[in-house]
Amino acid sequence: MNGPSSLRSPYDCCHYEREENAVSDAAKRGEILFFSQNLACFRCHGGFNFSDATEFDGHERRATPMHNNGVGTGKFKTPTLRNVAPTAPYMHDGSLPTLESVLDNYASGGHGNPEKDSLIAGFSLSARDRDDLIEFLSSLTDDAVTRDPRFANPH
Repeated sequence: MNGPSSLRSPYDCCHYEREENAVSDAAKRGEILFFSQNLACFRCHGGFNFSDATEFDGHERRATPMHNNGVGTGKFKTPTLRNVAPTAPYMHDGSLPTLESVLDNYASGGHGNPEKDSLIAGFSLSARDRDDLIEFLSSLTDDAVTRDPRFANPH
């Protein structure tokens, strides 16, 4: 794929270019977990952009869902998971420093906030599952885009 579209991640190469070896076996296992009913990450981070806040031609317009993610108060749009690995800290307030801490937050069911989205109910992850899920999330990063000087900080 050409251009700065951020569709050259290992995940995209595997799924759209049919390059089976573009992602590791761990990332493939992590993808299964991501789309499982148990974790249900895809319910908020769905579609080609891994976000429910994505609009595109041919997509029926609707109000963008807002969610309380169990961190602090308030409701927020679900951000994309594309290029998520190098963008720490995480969450709307930057309170979670690593992807591991994000998984810990969701696995624990949030921080007991009574306003949190009902989809955040907690789940169990083995150490291998946790590593596999992080490997999958990392496969969504298009290194060519993240290093492209056209998208560098303008300041």
